[in-house]
Amino acid sequence: MNAVTRLTPSITTMIRMDHTHVFALFHRYKADTPDGRKRALLANACLALEVHAQLEEEIFYPALRRVISDDQVLNKSGPEHDEMRELIRALRDQLAAADHVSVVIDDTFLKLMRAVIHDRPPISHRRARSPARDRGVPTVRRSQ
Repeated sequence: MNAVTRLTPSITTMIRMDHTHVFALFHRYKADTPDGRKRALLANACLALEVHAQLEEEIFYPALRRVISDDQVLNKSGPEHDEMRELIRALRDQLAAADHVSVVIDDTFLKLMRAVIHDRPPISHRRARSPARDRGVPTVRRSQ
């Protein structure tokens, strides 16, 4: 294992970090938060979710499909990511059109977070200890 491999997070670690980051942003988003801060939290959450979806779609899911060819969770991931992107687009449109962050925008953010929670599949993003882990291949185990 070379130094770059040891210092670079795995795809599964990056996906877990994305979930943690977005949930932390959501918990910092309060009704009495100043408007500018709300806008910054929303923009950060949208960007993080887009990067997260891209990591899953371009790296994680293709690797899983090589191991698990026909899985319901994987088959639902495309439509779920499409729904998430639509909510992100709606949120950005609402923010661009609004003078201040309103209850409508708060509601759209809540819908987006529900979609994110629903997106967390029963496939564990935790990697089992195996030689594949050291080669950067994500390994998975099914939740019981």
